[in-house]
Amino acid sequence: MNNEDSPSDLPDNWAHHHRFGTALPTWPESDHLGRAFTLYGGFVHALTGTPVEGAFPNAIAAAALFGRGYTQLRAAYELAAQGFNAEAFNLLRSVYESTGLGRMLAKEEGTAQKWIEKGQWTPDKKVREWLGEAQHESEDGVRPYANFYREASAWAHPKAVSCLGLLHVEDDVINVQTTIIFDADTSRKVVSAITWTTVFACFALRNAVVDERVIPPEWRQELFALARALSGDAMPHLERDWEQERTRFESVLSRLRDANELTETLRTDPRSWDNLSATPENTTTD
Repeated sequence: MNNEDSPSDLPDNWAHHHRFGTALPTWPESDHLGRAFTLYGGFVHALTGTPVEGAFPNAIAAAALFGRGYTQLRAAYELAAQGFNAEAFNLLRSVYESTGLGRMLAKEEGTAQKWIEKGQWTPDKKVREWLGEAQHESEDGVRPYANFYREASAWAHPKAVSCLGLLHVEDDVINVQTTIIFDADTSRKVVSAITWTTVFACFALRNAVVDERVIPPEWRQELFALARALSGDAMPHLERDWEQERTRFESVLSRLRDANELTETLRTDPRSWDNLSATPENTTTD
């Protein structure tokens, strides 16, 4: 493999980008990657516009972490396009950490508060323990997360798998391969890994919300279809009655109230804690 068919006066990483961009649309992985990025990016974009007043720590932390995951995925793609494959794999572990933690903090307001105010770092081991304890995930359910983390860590650290590829033997001489050379097979593997990580991030988003039924059915249906296409597995646990899901979603949407109304509702509703605990002379209800 070489960088032929690309402008010879370009730096090697730009020449790789040229060949990568030409080859990508011809690969099946291209469609999957585009669908995954559309799903995740669209969801993250929908997190914008939350009013500051009434925003809870868990919502703030989750939005920040899922947003970070999106920029990391984009950076991983750019690294892969320019031929920095080991570095792209390295970033995928960070995506896993960001989105896995985002899922946890979305459900743990107290921990999210500490994460924001004290800058506490939460090891991924704690996230996996939380999945098993607080979320009652089975051992089989947690194992894929641990396996993914282990594989990604091999590329994040200076292990043989991430370093020996820089060596090239020619005429019984070992050379350090500093020039970036386009290799279609390797690039396809990286694109596939980015796609799978993006799908993982989408499922983390789905599991971060209070109930998956608050997410538009079309988004979930596309995610499940993509997961099936990538895995080749029927995944019967993802079966849904989509007509029923659409009806339920529209019902919830029709009763949804703007977050800006929260403060006034708590002030005037006789069932709010402020009014239930107020003395008669200090009651705030109208």
